[in-house]
Amino acid sequence: AAEKSYSEAIKIDPRHYRALWGLGNIAQKQEKYQDAMTHYERAIAVNQYSPMCYLYFGSTLLSMNRPEDSLAACSKAESLDPRSKLIMYQKSHALLRLSRDEEALSLLRKLA
Repeated sequence: AAEKSYSEAIKIDPRHYRALWGLGNIAQKQEKYQDAMTHYERAIAVNQYSPMCYLYFGSTLLSMNRPEDSLAACSKAESLDPRSKLIMYQKSHALLRLSRDEEALSLLRKLA
């Protein structure tokens, strides 16, 4: 039902970045990572100031075993919302995948 609603919203307004994000989120949960990437990229093109779009884009990249790209997306999200604990948590996952354990631990300590 959510997928249908998001699709309808995009038919009405192709620049509805929240609907694009929603479709990306659905695709990501279904492990359709390339589709998720496409939706997140479109959402970012519409609203380049949404930290959540970058965060979920980075999460998808990490699922696709692209930790360097994931870290870049999470860093962009962090620059837009430096206090977000969710962004710090996701960024720590990317750092761990890159064997940058001390940096990841430092971020995780900030969450405590």
